Amino acid sequence: MELQRAICKAGTEAVLQGKEVWGIENVNELREEFLSALMAIHLHSALSLPARTEQLYTGLCDKFGIDVTVDVKKKIGGLRADIVIYESSKENSKPITLVEIKKFAEAGKSLSISDDLRKDVAVLLKSRMKIYAGVLVCETTTEQIEKRQATLKNALLDGKIVFSAPVTTSQNWQWCFACAELN
Repeated sequence: MELQRAICKAGTEAVLQGKEVWGIENVNELREEFLSALMAIHLHSALSLPARTEQLYTGLCDKFGIDVTVDVKKKIGGLRADIVIYESSKENSKPITLVEIKKFAEAGKSLSISDDLRKDVAVLLKSRMKIYAGVLVCETTTEQIEKRQATLKNALLDGKIVFSAPVTTSQNWQWCFACAELN
């Protein structure tokens, strides 16, 4: 639960920093890979552990000595984990935590988030490392933040989920950051 809170805090800080860097008010304009990079910096500061972005899933499987079949390689070939936290800075350090970043904004559907987070690779890795979903949850024109949180929580039934406090923008929209454990 403590790591989930750290991920929520890093996500919130990344969104606030991203808004400033991009000069925008509408947080759902922030790209996931940009949030991942900012979050990795904040997670490294909070945990004093290496946090790398865009790590190939096949490379993670190699680190654990997992033999990946040709069929699985075809499915995951170029797919990358958004953030991977390692146990130390040593060359052969093992990955210990994987964080996939998603946006649950106006066009976002909670079911597609849930499906995306259950890639074939997650099945291969979940017994060897903790896997989390970090989700930027945005209010929409039809659903307030509490409803969005409930929808996301229902979609990730098997995951323990933590939400940051909602943040209100100058335009009176609310957003928060969520972290769900997927193991």
